[in-house]
Amino acid sequence: MKTIRFLQVLAGGLAVSIAMLPMVPPSGLSPVRAATADDAPYLRYEGGGFIFNYRVAIAYYGIVVRPARPMPKGTLIEARFADPAGGSDIVLSKTYEGGARAISFQTPPVHGVKADTDYPVRVALLGPGGGMLGSYEYKIHSDLDQSVLPEKPPVAGPGYQKNTSGEPGPGASR
Repeated sequence: MKTIRFLQVLAGGLAVSIAMLPMVPPSGLSPVRAATADDAPYLRYEGGGFIFNYRVAIAYYGIVVRPARPMPKGTLIEARFADPAGGSDIVLSKTYEGGARAISFQTPPVHGVKADTDYPVRVALLGPGGGMLGSYEYKIHSDLDQSVLPEKPPVAGPGYQKNTSGEPGPGASR
């Protein structure tokens, strides 16, 4: 089956790529139950990327993973994102509570994003007892440079009123 991709422009001028994934076969098995080989990966990468939100002058990035086979409830999923500014990794974690739902990670606003650059993301699975269940590495590519963002947000507030404060936005270069 093919994956159908299209670009949807959301309110506020934020463009997001959305993929329509093939449906689960009518056998009734969830994706978590479908692949149970002991050497199969625990997680399946479903997507990720950078978002440059011009209206609020911020850039951030993230990934989405989905369980591909059963793992113990209480497993800690830790995602380490490279800091584009060169600082220490941005570490986010979530606890797996079971099921086949997608698990998403999104960084806080980042600075120093360069065009045509790959940024590594490392995901580690730590079992309830603290043992390492698996680790995965992905690369998120940025086609844009952070210089595309304005120094201060052109709008403010939920109604996108004009920003007259003169204050730099959270995405301003520092």
